[in-house]
Amino acid sequence: MVISVAVIEDNRLVREGIAALLSQTVDFKVVAAVPSGDPALLKDLKPQLILLDVGLQDYDSLRVVEAVKLEFPDTKVITMDLLPVHEDIVEFVNAADCARCGHEGPGRGNGRRSHDRSRATGD
Repeated sequence: MVISVAVIEDNRLVREGIAALLSQTVDFKVVAAVPSGDPALLKDLKPQLILLDVGLQDYDSLRVVEAVKLEFPDTKVITMDLLPVHEDIVEFVNAADCARCGHEGPGRGNGRRSHDRSRATGD
């Protein structure tokens, strides 16, 4: 069985590299490789798996997880980051659980980006 994959990564080199690696395998078919986390871009594609950059510059990755789990409950999401922060990982897991159950996620309405690079780097 071939797994359809969408790569959401704002760094062009990383996005294209991941898509190229996955395209070389018989088990994966890259159906989208996009810099934005807008779930509307995925509506017609309905990927089985989304590889999502935690630190998107133009979009809140936590809200992407929530929206994907609401619109495409069977889609699996793998978040990626160079410097993962434990609290962010917990927040993403909770967002997926809350969205799947229909509850408001922990990141909604607080006005902050889900991933603050300064916490990871100490800046």
